[in-house]
Amino acid sequence: MSFIINSFIFMMMLSYVVPSGEAKEEQMLEKKIHKDILTGYNSDVRPEPAHNVPLHVHFDNRLQKLVALNVKEQLFTVNAFILMRWTDPQLAWNVSNYDGIDKINLGTNLIWTPDIMLYNTAHEESFGHYDLYKTKALVYNTGEIVWTAPVTWRVSCAFDVTWFPVDKQICNLTFGSWSYMSGQIQLSPWNESLTKEQFQHENFMIQSGEWLIEDFKSYILDLKYVCCPDPFSVIVYEIHVKRMSLYYFLYIILPLISQVFLFLMIFHIPTETGERMGFGVTILLSITVYLLVISEKLPEKSDDKPMLGICFICEFYILSAALVASAITMNLAKKKTDPPNYLKVLTGFCKKSFRIPTTAPEAMPMCETNGQSLTEDNNGLVSVNSKCCKHSISRNWVEENNNFEWRRIVNILDKYFFYTFFLLVLFVPVIIVSTLDHSHLGAS
Repeated sequence: MSFIINSFIFMMMLSYVVPSGEAKEEQMLEKKIHKDILTGYNSDVRPEPAHNVPLHVHFDNRLQKLVALNVKEQLFTVNAFILMRWTDPQLAWNVSNYDGIDKINLGTNLIWTPDIMLYNTAHEESFGHYDLYKTKALVYNTGEIVWTAPVTWRVSCAFDVTWFPVDKQICNLTFGSWSYMSGQIQLSPWNESLTKEQFQHENFMIQSGEWLIEDFKSYILDLKYVCCPDPFSVIVYEIHVKRMSLYYFLYIILPLISQVFLFLMIFHIPTETGERMGFGVTILLSITVYLLVISEKLPEKSDDKPMLGICFICEFYILSAALVASAITMNLAKKKTDPPNYLKVLTGFCKKSFRIPTTAPEAMPMCETNGQSLTEDNNGLVSVNSKCCKHSISRNWVEENNNFEWRRIVNILDKYFFYTFFLLVLFVPVIIVSTLDHSHLGAS
């Protein structure tokens, strides 16, 4: 009984390992097709539909993922699928002679293939098309060949960073034969009316979290180069992308704006606390960190004027001037001399007030000099003569009252400085944005 069971298992295994007669016959027919169409075939000879007639190669490039758009290095990296279709009469066969087999797969090293390359590639190493497209080709009995392959393109593009981080960029992918001119190979689009939705692969497309494809165009050109007498047929894919700037607003721009307006609070910190300068310098240092983050995102080029960089550089200098103004007011608040008349007029304190010392401090009257002179005797006493009162007070009281006047003036100056610098940080960015070239904002 065990012998019968083992024999049954052995036969079952043998049925899986050894192909059936029909499958074996099909393999033999495919082998025969390989032998028949490749006998005497020269993979270096371009298929020629007729004498002096260029070979039409239908080309298509479908986007899988927008990997990165590095504005700083001006590189555009995408994952894509390429599709090429052409006809090679040497690889045709009669279906009836091979039991209805109408297609086979062949290694591209065995047949002629068009050397379609990306002209504006940013790869550091030089690749041939065999190194990029490592898949097999599908060959039909009519001689039509379809070759598809996944590939990663690194494209060199010139980006405009004027409106970073609300910018739109255009990058062109230019494909063409590396060695065959337009009289030998003529490129044609696989789909004559390729739309933006069709350009993004329907099954494998992965959306980018930073960039959104806004528009897409493709067109055929004949480009002439200095090296060769005849032009080359090229197909250009023009990709319009728009930056999704929510990340930059949440983590860079809004915190930076809050830091700018928080800095202006230095004019509301009392001068006698001595915390003004430390507070202002700390805020300026934090703004410098944000400026470094912004500069790391921008390319090192001088032909563009980045809106964000210019705005915050101007804000940085405005806040530096505000810090200087704060330092001046702090110094004025410590003065004990008589304030100059122009400051009194500016701040609205045209009359000088004194607190006259008496035996009862609570009964100290206020006495206005109304421009009357003060005289000092040999004992350091100052005589105050006015219509309302006449007293002799010490020099210390005069200095204290002068300092009191200075502090009143400084409080008014702080208000003036606060509103002045508030308007500057508010309207300077608006002026800068209005003077920039708005045609680049559309990037289309």
